Amino acid sequence: MGFLMSDDIKKVHDALGEIKSMVDEKTKDVVTEEKFKKVSDDLVSLQEKAQAAERETLALKAAFQQAGVKEDKNGLSDIEKKEQEVLEAFVRKGDESGFAELEQKDMGSYSGADGGYLVPRAMSATIIKRVFETSPVRAVASVQSISTDSVDFLIDDNELDQGWVSETATRSVTSTPELGKKTIAVHEQYAQPQVTQRLLDDAAFSIETWLADKVSDKFARTENTAFVSGNGSGQPRGFLDYDAGSATYNREQIEQVNLGAAAALTGNGLIELQNSLKDPYQSGAVFMMKRSGYGELLKLMYTDNKFDALTPSAGNGAELMLLGKRIILADDMPAVAANALSVAYGNFAVGYQIVDRLGISLLRDPYTAKPYVKFYFTKRVGGDVLNTEAIKIGKIAA
Repeated sequence: MGFLMSDDIKKVHDALGEIKSMVDEKTKDVVTEEKFKKVSDDLVSLQEKAQAAERETLALKAAFQQAGVKEDKNGLSDIEKKEQEVLEAFVRKGDESGFAELEQKDMGSYSGADGGYLVPRAMSATIIKRVFETSPVRAVASVQSISTDSVDFLIDDNELDQGWVSETATRSVTSTPELGKKTIAVHEQYAQPQVTQRLLDDAAFSIETWLADKVSDKFARTENTAFVSGNGSGQPRGFLDYDAGSATYNREQIEQVNLGAAAALTGNGLIELQNSLKDPYQSGAVFMMKRSGYGELLKLMYTDNKFDALTPSAGNGAELMLLGKRIILADDMPAVAANALSVAYGNFAVGYQIVDRLGISLLRDPYTAKPYVKFYFTKRVGGDVLNTEAIKIGKIAA
């Protein structure tokens, strides 16, 4: 039940005043006076709450209009349009009746054991697409979708022995290589936006589009940080979490290359970093650094006119290039500072694996935060380095 509008409250308040004035002074006592005062105070309090809720709703509507949030069903199939209508009814009113019809028509699995629902495909694709576009690691890494809690990857990183032999010489047994295995588990991330029930009832724009924007932003930032620096405990393991290694291959270490001068980048250091990567990985390799790190590159170029390997222009969709390779700007990379791991270079499609658990789940909670309705989204994702030889880390000198 919504609040009374302020005009209605004023009419009730005025009517009580008239009744109060009609009470004969002889029959009016202290108790009656207190009762009138309490009712009057309650009405004033109710009016203030109604006005606050109305201001909040208007502010949210203005924000949505300013952001250009609108309903757009163009380009959707009939099933996707139906999914969007069912989700709209669920979001606004908690109406779950449409999911059963979708279950029969689309042969999907919309009902979750936890009482939630998988987000329909149209909205789910929007979220995944936005996560992809705003997470630079996803743009260059290998991504795989699974339907289980984890997936095993075989690691073929051992050589076998061989030898030269004459036609009649004895052939001895050579060593047999061993396969390694790495398990990447998926971890749960969440987003929990909330909105007033009144706005859900009255909104003339697409609530599910707004929620998709909120969720995609939350998921993208959470994932991006984990893929770069996550510790692997309850979250993906980032490539910066590995111990410092050398040119000698080690499954649990990534080589760190000194970038030169103290607390600064150098051209020679960046060349060393690039040349530390073996030839088989060079064709798909990219540099990854923070935007402020790219700024340090620009300063380096203008300070040393002989350092012409940087292509700084990003205008008109042109890619940033360094030493012939693309630069990926990743805000979660450390800034250039003493001992910082500020630049990564490698073939991330070979080196880093992202695993998505199919499905984004939605729970609607209209009870615990009245007058707000909470929307609890979850998505499960994992990530880890599969080939430590395919990624190199540039470390700033102390």
